[in-house]
Amino acid sequence: MTRSLRQISRDARRLSPVFIIGEARSGSSMLYRILLRHSSFAPRRETLQETSLIRQAPLAYGFDGQNPANLRRYMLDDDDCWRAFLASLRPIRPLLRAAALTQPLLGERFPWAWYLAPSRLVARSYLVHAQRARGSRRTLEKTPRHVEHVGRLFGCFPRARLLYIHRHPVDVYSSYVRRGQTDPKAHWARIPVEEFCALYRRNARRALRAAARRPQAVRLVRYESFTADPERGLREICGFLGEPFEPGLLGGFDADRARWAHWEGSSVLYGPVVQTTKDWTDYLSAADARRVEDELAPEMRRFGYRRHLPSAGAAAGGHSL
Repeated sequence: MTRSLRQISRDARRLSPVFIIGEARSGSSMLYRILLRHSSFAPRRETLQETSLIRQAPLAYGFDGQNPANLRRYMLDDDDCWRAFLASLRPIRPLLRAAALTQPLLGERFPWAWYLAPSRLVARSYLVHAQRARGSRRTLEKTPRHVEHVGRLFGCFPRARLLYIHRHPVDVYSSYVRRGQTDPKAHWARIPVEEFCALYRRNARRALRAAARRPQAVRLVRYESFTADPERGLREICGFLGEPFEPGLLGGFDADRARWAHWEGSSVLYGPVVQTTKDWTDYLSAADARRVEDELAPEMRRFGYRRHLPSAGAAAGGHSL
């Protein structure tokens, strides 16, 4: 018997999906590929595909048999589940089309504009059908930019759990620069230092507020601590998620897989967890690194990060750390 969209939405509200969010180049893919090995999250076939579901949900009036390709890939290109998802949207497609005319006019200045479309119904239906397609007991999804939409994630899935992975901003920005230099398609990574600092600041503050408001549902994961002792980090994360720790999570990776996983663009993604993947001084000047640390000093303090370089004022005065 075909379930109505209302029934699907009701079922989705009872789910407890896990969303990995964070700043790009902060280890979210590393954490994702490890947790995908857990028996509760493991799909029938591995993929590190992101969904950007919250951003795309209001655009569902234009979804068809093949698009959006990223949402299909997350569903492992399961035709039956994809068609069932599209069929569930038929009653609300007119509303989605109408709302699509108003949202671009309102823009991000009015966050409630997202709710003018039945976006929550789209997101819930998608996740229910995706979990069925993937064959996992529990949904695990990674879209770093979902840090911008924490409220909407909880509006769709009240029982969700969020993992925000963060990293020292100098190491993050140097990773941006490296990605921009080595991947011709990574236009998003080629941003000036001022733009990076503004982005890091906004996302850090969003995550810190969310963790303070919902400590039982949002966990901050420090990249440096996790890579220093991955077993301990995973035990803590599994406990937070209400899942048993499984020792096999940290074994059996093959760095050669990065040869075909070209979009990840990292030879270390499928290898053992390591603390250092590069030297930031190979990609940033001291002036740019100091600018990052000066601009993001409050956020660094909140995350407990020390400076790599003395501040501009200290450097001018001849002081050292």
